[in-house]
Amino acid sequence: MKILVIALNLILLWPTMGLCDLVPGQGNTVRNTFVALGADLTINYTGITLENCTIVGTATINESITAKNCIFFGDITLDGAKTITATNCCFMQSKAAIGSVTDTDCLFETDPLLVDDTGDEATDYMLTSSSPCVDAGTYLSTVTIDYFGDNRPTEYADETDIGADERRKPGVIACSIVN
Repeated sequence: MKILVIALNLILLWPTMGLCDLVPGQGNTVRNTFVALGADLTINYTGITLENCTIVGTATINESITAKNCIFFGDITLDGAKTITATNCCFMQSKAAIGSVTDTDCLFETDPLLVDDTGDEATDYMLTSSSPCVDAGTYLSTVTIDYFGDNRPTEYADETDIGADERRKPGVIACSIVN
């Protein structure tokens, strides 16, 4: 069964469904999305950009993609003629094992240190305080909140985190001022 997704702040946690097939749409960008628990990611169309996504499991990439501030926690199968253009991403695999990756400030062969990479809820895929992905991302004006609705740093604040979760700093309280 294929599931077609154009998404913002989505979690895919289907242990038995198998395939999440992304297709380009209005903006062909997927932001703040978790793909986990056996919900494999397959990209079969051009023009897909992933921003601040956490992918736990297999990613089959049959067309060239752009990835910014993403975690790839699992094996990536990349069509031999295709390329991942990655900025500030974290990969469990080595660059050589993935294939054609054009990268800027990426981490390879690195465990992102998630709370529980086998869990069944979105909070299981949050970053631990010792994660190498904390403050290792780059500011993206298109991603102002994380999956949980927490604010991402502004361009004048600390670095953003890699992945769908922006780890809250100790002692920081999220609040809104209402006039």
